[in-house]
Amino acid sequence: MQGYARVSSGNNAMPHSLSAQVSYYSEYIQSHGDLEYVGVYSDEVLTGTKDSRSGFQQLFADCRSGKIDLVITKSVSRFA
Repeated sequence: MQGYARVSSGNNAMPHSLSAQVSYYSEYIQSHGDLEYVGVYSDEVLTGTKDSRSGFQQLFADCRSGKIDLVITKSVSRFA
């Protein structure tokens, strides 16, 4: 199982938000014995932009190649 976190930069609280999301996903996945934790992909992008999200692109590449079969995220908007 893989987690995905994304935050918008330009806000002082965002770096904390990213680390909080990554910690949450890591702990959540590892606390469920039936799930295999393989890490958390993440991106920090400028607010209001569609910058290249390398973590997002790698996540989907790994899904397409069969390395990952389940992804959790805070909100579907993290993919938008």
